[in-house]
Amino acid sequence: MAAAGIPNGGFLADPKVDLQLKATNSVNFIRSDHVALQIRRPQYERLTIRSFAEKVLVVLVLPPDPAEWVTVTAEQLVLRKCAYFTVARRLEPITEGESKVVPVPFSQPFTPDALRAMMVRVSREEPL
Repeated sequence: MAAAGIPNGGFLADPKVDLQLKATNSVNFIRSDHVALQIRRPQYERLTIRSFAEKVLVVLVLPPDPAEWVTVTAEQLVLRKCAYFTVARRLEPITEGESKVVPVPFSQPFTPDALRAMMVRVSREEPL
């Protein structure tokens, strides 16, 4: 995802953040303070390998009933529940096994304000 121009408060133009998007409607992944998302080794390694762009894992937590996930009208698109994020650079490398459980904290909702703040930080060359 990229922002055109220089974000308010930044100094580099066209900041970019790579997003890996996941979704779940399973209550089995919900903990008291985070979503415990299991990621297969190839995807985890791709997410955590060093790169020029900051990488962010975003998990959309959906209601258990698929009929409640999305509402679409001419005026709005509504996704039910909430999305949360974690910064891939902060994740530990995978050392064994074919998958790894990643905790995505409820304290980090993926909101328009959170995305704007990420773009400003990237534009300032600050880590997320």
